[in-house]
Amino acid sequence: MRREDLIVAVLCFIVAAVVLQQSLPHYFTQQGMPGRGAYPCYIAALLAVCGLSILVHWLKGNCDHKAGSFLPRGRAAKLLFLTAIALVAYRVGMDILGFTAASLLLMMFLMRILGNHGWWKTILYSVVFVGLVSYTFRTWLYMDLPRGLLGI
Repeated sequence: MRREDLIVAVLCFIVAAVVLQQSLPHYFTQQGMPGRGAYPCYIAALLAVCGLSILVHWLKGNCDHKAGSFLPRGRAAKLLFLTAIALVAYRVGMDILGFTAASLLLMMFLMRILGNHGWWKTILYSVVFVGLVSYTFRTWLYMDLPRGLLGI
């Protein structure tokens, strides 16, 4: 039995418990309708079910002993490292550049290193997708996304 499976199951339970603890007080609005905490509760419950599934398989001993290592090696490790660094830079960059510009740069970077797309496709898909997401959140959902120092 792989120790990593047990670690993942425990992490699933911990994250689900924290999300449930934070979102349950906001599950219902004052009118009794599902509120802003409903969706996180559903996702946390789904994550707990996934953790339970992993735990049951671990307890039964149903694991693939020939499975690869827990962490990737070679090119996959480099891609994982670059993605993690890009996400940290994205979080910091969002305060400086704003949501739209930071998301555009992140998507273009990830499409280039993970998808091996050409520059024209990368730029086109990134602009269209980030534009749609920004428009949806700002116009339809009335959410003010971070604008950063540039005010975009």
